[in-house]
Amino acid sequence: MFFLTTVFQISSLRKLTRFLHQYPSFRSSCGLSFVPHISTFSRVGTWFRDAGISAIHEKVLQELNLGLIPCGLIDSTALRSSLYDSQAKWGKSTRYGWYKGYKAHVCSTPEGVVLSYAFTTANVHDSKMAPVLLQDIED
Repeated sequence: MFFLTTVFQISSLRKLTRFLHQYPSFRSSCGLSFVPHISTFSRVGTWFRDAGISAIHEKVLQELNLGLIPCGLIDSTALRSSLYDSQAKWGKSTRYGWYKGYKAHVCSTPEGVVLSYAFTTANVHDSKMAPVLLQDIED
């Protein structure tokens, strides 16, 4: 469903519900027999952000049953935010130079399977997050 918001550049939940009403074929391809109320989408989005991502990630790792991992790669990527975001901090990126926002720190296998991840403000250095990412793998 949120794939639709990206492909069709749907910028709000209200526009998403309108789109699903207007195009029943997309609604049914998402497995919906009817369009849920906008508050349902909001609750699911909140759950996904708060607990869903980690629950799905954990389940995927269990299904992959990777066993002993001989090598882990750690890197981060810049996530720019609005200049008016009061929680964001300034950081430096090779791609953007100085930017205001956040970072996604990731530890993965050489094949690209994400083993652990963390989000921080942009001013947190990658080396500070390495122990956290490695500890998450042990747990």
